[in-house]
Amino acid sequence: MKSLAVVLAVLTYNVHGLDAWVVDDDPVARMPAISSRLNAYDVALIQETWTYYDAMAAQATHPVKERGSGPHPGTFLQTGLATFARPAFAALSRGSLGACSGWLGGANDCLADKGYLRMRLRLSNGAVVDFWTLHLDAGDGTGDRAARAVQLANLEARVRSLSGDAALVVGGDFNSAAEEPRDVELLQAFASHLGLADSGARAAADGRFAAKHIDYVFVRSGTTAALRVVETGEAREFERDGKPLSDHPALFARLEVTPLSGP
Repeated sequence: MKSLAVVLAVLTYNVHGLDAWVVDDDPVARMPAISSRLNAYDVALIQETWTYYDAMAAQATHPVKERGSGPHPGTFLQTGLATFARPAFAALSRGSLGACSGWLGGANDCLADKGYLRMRLRLSNGAVVDFWTLHLDAGDGTGDRAARAVQLANLEARVRSLSGDAALVVGGDFNSAAEEPRDVELLQAFASHLGLADSGARAAADGRFAAKHIDYVFVRSGTTAALRVVETGEAREFERDGKPLSDHPALFARLEVTPLSGP
């Protein structure tokens, strides 16, 4: 007999997958170390895999593995998004968020496709949940914030169209600082329009990322399932030799999921 409620471990993580010639933090060695650590999570929402997707997926044992730019993307203008999941696959959508700020400046955001990856999963108890991951424009300039506003408006429209009233988990690199009132206003409006609640997932207060709050996990119960946040925090196992495996914290949320009905 199936259990009425199950607890799902969800991770969101920007893995800083820039090419080795751009950065000096050895992504060739970091990506396999990250990959093996993903297996502790039922759903892993990943940003910035880019050319290291294969290395990121290699040691992950999740039966469902999808990337945001399709199975055979070109070298340029990828989203860098990926989702690894254990629950059964039900549906998938990929797309662009349609704005950017900066080619050779403003964090160079236009060199990548700021997009989304949405995956519908059916849990072992029959509950259906839509998982969205995304990566918004970086930077704190006027143009950067204007681009994020457009991206969030486009994301809201896509969520309404593709997910309807389904239960949702929306996680990713929002590049929106919790300490910046203008960023908070944008995020609160987005969440309010969709009935989302901030899970409260944040980096550890005594860790390296205590002052970096730009990654989030939002949740919403829906007609397909009821979601309850059980625990959140920073997944601090994503370190090697005492150093973090990325320039972002890995954030987790444990969610109790109760089935209601299927779409």
